[in-house]
Amino acid sequence: MQCERLRNGNTFIVGQNYIMEVNRKGDEVWKYDRNNFHDIRTARRIPNGQIVILDQNNQVKRLDRNGKELPNKNVRLANVYYYQNEILDNGNILVPLGWNNKVVEYDSNGKEVWSVTSVQPMHAVRLPNKNTLVMSQNFPYKVQELDKNGKAVREHSTNTYLFRVKAR
Repeated sequence: MQCERLRNGNTFIVGQNYIMEVNRKGDEVWKYDRNNFHDIRTARRIPNGQIVILDQNNQVKRLDRNGKELPNKNVRLANVYYYQNEILDNGNILVPLGWNNKVVEYDSNGKEVWSVTSVQPMHAVRLPNKNTLVMSQNFPYKVQELDKNGKAVREHSTNTYLFRVKAR
């Protein structure tokens, strides 16, 4: 479902029932296998080495760098609709709530710490300048860069339906 090149050159790969890391040669370095459970929405290894997982039950699980679940670190988020959620470097999670016309950032305790109104957001990503790039699933499809107050500072429209958006 997603993958990310890590700072050490390895690749972090997320499937619906597993998470794995492979080295540059493609050899498996580490794997977290959910076997018959197909419940992973998104996951990411954050810079401190921990792994953050968001599952289909809106449950956030945190694992240590070796894949062992951290005790008392699981929380349940109020609303999650899609697989296109973004786990930030600090472990917070950006969740697009398309039918609520809102993007919400939850902290590691599941508390809402930021939100912005946006027309049917499908995906959102935090930019290095702390603005948020939001992609809408409402035609005409728009990608907007919003400041921390929700004001659009850039916008691009497209006829192509997008599932994820990134900036370089």
